[in-house]
Amino acid sequence: MRIKILIITVMLLNLCRNVPAQIDSLFTVLDTVAITTKRTEIDLKGNSARTLQWEMKMMHELPKILGNADPMHYTQLLPGIQTCSEYDSGLHIQGCDNAHNHVGIDGVPVYNASHLFGLFSVFNSSHFGQMQIAKNAFKATSPNRLGGVLDMLTFTDVPQRFCGEITAGPMSSQGTLRIPIGSKSSFTISARSAYLNLLYGPFLKIDDSQIKYGFSDYNMTFSSWLAQDVRIWLNLYMGNDDTAIEDGTNGEGMRLDWGNILASLSLQHATSETSTIRHTLFYTGYSNSFSWDIMGNSIRLPSHIRTTGYKGEWKSTCFTAGFEGTLYSIMPQTPLYKEDSPAGVHTRSVFNMQEYSLSMDYTRCLGNWILSAGVRGSYYKGDDADGYTALDPSITVEYNISGNSRAALNYGWRHQYLHKTGFSETGLPTEFWLHSDRKRKPQYSQSIGAYYETGFLDNSYSLTFEIYYKRLYNQIEYKGNVLDFINEKYDLDNQLLKGDGRNFGINMMLNKLTGRLTGWMSYSLGRALRRFNNPGFNGTYPASHERIHELNMVATYKLNDRWSFGGTFVIASGTPFTAPKHIYLAGGQIVSEYGKHNANRLDPYIRGDVSANYYFTREKGKESGINLSIYNATTVKNNIFVRLKVYDNKFKYKPVYFLMRVMPSISYFYKF
Repeated sequence: MRIKILIITVMLLNLCRNVPAQIDSLFTVLDTVAITTKRTEIDLKGNSARTLQWEMKMMHELPKILGNADPMHYTQLLPGIQTCSEYDSGLHIQGCDNAHNHVGIDGVPVYNASHLFGLFSVFNSSHFGQMQIAKNAFKATSPNRLGGVLDMLTFTDVPQRFCGEITAGPMSSQGTLRIPIGSKSSFTISARSAYLNLLYGPFLKIDDSQIKYGFSDYNMTFSSWLAQDVRIWLNLYMGNDDTAIEDGTNGEGMRLDWGNILASLSLQHATSETSTIRHTLFYTGYSNSFSWDIMGNSIRLPSHIRTTGYKGEWKSTCFTAGFEGTLYSIMPQTPLYKEDSPAGVHTRSVFNMQEYSLSMDYTRCLGNWILSAGVRGSYYKGDDADGYTALDPSITVEYNISGNSRAALNYGWRHQYLHKTGFSETGLPTEFWLHSDRKRKPQYSQSIGAYYETGFLDNSYSLTFEIYYKRLYNQIEYKGNVLDFINEKYDLDNQLLKGDGRNFGINMMLNKLTGRLTGWMSYSLGRALRRFNNPGFNGTYPASHERIHELNMVATYKLNDRWSFGGTFVIASGTPFTAPKHIYLAGGQIVSEYGKHNANRLDPYIRGDVSANYYFTREKGKESGINLSIYNATTVKNNIFVRLKVYDNKFKYKPVYFLMRVMPSISYFYKF
């Protein structure tokens, strides 16, 4: 269309050159004229068969939770990445457990990346420029994980001037400052804090239990271009959560404190026009402390994981090679009792491990075909005498059917040497990390998948379809509950179910890419099944995070320069849980007898969120306005999990619902 306009314009101008100029007229001839229009596009891009890139600026248009735009929360709205509940802090990608994913900052892992029972992640979106998502570790250079990869990427450019972003609301506030240092260096500093109890304390309750909660996190990134082809950057992150749950009926209470710390130093050097080398030294750690007073018993359950390592990667036109060496220090969750406790006294055990990996990927274009093949070798050794080695091949074949259609087929092996488990998946620090040893063998998987994508209506829309099947080996799942800690001498391995699993399903997505109205609609159908070897657990069971069906809809609409709107909607199957058959007191101790493992399901999950932005100013380099959001505007009372509680020395097992049925929020934002 633009070409036609240019041709007609040039023809008219040439005709005008032949018209005699009048003495009393002013006439100017233009050689060329270019007429352009602004094309609004969605900021979710990339090849879904490989890696999706999500620009952080899109987060501003979507509904906020308590005034925050959280990237991991929006990631759960993509097909194949399922939402379990508000309180679930993990990503369940293609049926995998949340611990099967690598979640990190610039390639460095962050463990248990969540705040406030999973409502917020630890990632302040304004501190980052982009988020990358891969649903499968299809590259040999991907970390030793069975699931997907989510990586928050810091800004690579140097801002031309001092700039930033501030958001303030009645529940939380956050801010980011980008400070240029000359023309080649910059600091990016971010902080965020929640103060829910100031205004919303009376509403923060589960049954009769009052919740007191607050969190904060801090990011700092220093980036400098030492030369035109040499960049160095330093990342620092620290976050902590402080939670207390007080029961006004019988004096019971819990205290939960957890936090992350991360430091990384990276150097990237372009050795030629077609190759780069990147080195990263890092330290990352997570620790939690859970204490509980129940029926006269006082229990503490501390745990931690700390990681020190080096990552090196070399990239060229066709090859990518990598090396990674990691040292772990892990303290699994160990109950510590009062000295007079009938369960006895435990001592804390800290285990040290080391893990090394070498990888090579090769990619070649052959006409309409793209071939990617790789192999990853790894070695792991713990405190015991056993060491484990693995060789994981992977291959992806992609065919460009036309300019807007492609299909891909991939197959791969993958090993993982870390486990994660716990008696709750509600975003509380009751899950913990475990190492592989003689009792808990390393996890591994075989996976195969097929993918098809096509664009239509001048690529304004895209349609994707994928199918996957994954076999999982040496899986573990916690079969007990919190009462196990006060009944008898605690042995962690007696509480673990061990076996294998199968994940399979299909994902579909219709994406509107351009125009004032953008967004997508996706549907996921999947099963995550586990088969255990433990006595009394014969048969196949659904995994605790399994959601068979899930439908997601996301939309943003830009009305004019003053108003923009956003909305999300999700409807999904309920997740499985194990219901008790009998609970009683015997000899002063609590005895519970459970039914078939994960034989029950919660009610279906339904939630719709809406958001509106009104801009006071929206000029070049500056932006200010108000965001109005309603979380769960559909007012559906979703049950999140089932809770065992003591009422007047009687046990009750009943569903627990979200803190508030509807959560409206208002926040002021200012960008400069």
